Amino acid sequence: MRLAPRYPAKQLIGNVGGTAVVLANIDECGRVLSPRIVTSSGHAELDQEALFTVSAWVLSPAQRALAKDGVLKLPVKFGGLQSSTVQMATLRLPWPKSHRRPYFRVDENSIGFDSIEDFLGDKTVQAVGFFKQPYAEVHDGRGGRVWTTMLPDRNHQDVFWLTYSLGDYPPRMPAGAPRRANRTLGLARYRLVEEDGKPVVRLGLLCDAGPEECAQLSEFLLKGLPFARPPRR
Repeated sequence: MRLAPRYPAKQLIGNVGGTAVVLANIDECGRVLSPRIVTSSGHAELDQEALFTVSAWVLSPAQRALAKDGVLKLPVKFGGLQSSTVQMATLRLPWPKSHRRPYFRVDENSIGFDSIEDFLGDKTVQAVGFFKQPYAEVHDGRGGRVWTTMLPDRNHQDVFWLTYSLGDYPPRMPAGAPRRANRTLGLARYRLVEEDGKPVVRLGLLCDAGPEECAQLSEFLLKGLPFARPPRR
């Protein structure tokens, strides 16, 4: 697992690039330990982001084989605007072509969980993998962020799950700084069916926020997904 670095906004807007080379110890599982900069990118902010990025990497056996005495040099490139669209190496959500232009309707049936916590704790439902997310992460400028995660159901190919989460701290923090827990405020189930010869997505929602926010979330999700918009009326 090698995630692409998050580009600091100031450097991206300024088209500032560079390559930081990180020297790190690699354990027998491929995890990166004690990363440190051996060749600077020329920009302190990019060097710091390179350290954060590499700290989360888990290397494959082939990559680990390149290490000498358990130590490996890991270059992290920031290429300016030319590389600003780089995303983490994730899988495409296996959403069927039959429901690329579906109608989204409220699902009156139970989604099968009494609480969001029950869903998060049930590892038999969520498919394993890093899937591309349908919506971009949103930051409010005060350290808060909102993001979604979407996964296929492990047992039913016509069911997908989306979580709506809130964090009250920046996604990048100095090592050792206290972190407060994330909160998952919404759980949506997308059930793909055919009704009267038309593709339909039945949307069920569990929401652990205030009534107004839950109503707004439901209205937003019923407008469709970025890759599966309903037909124009």
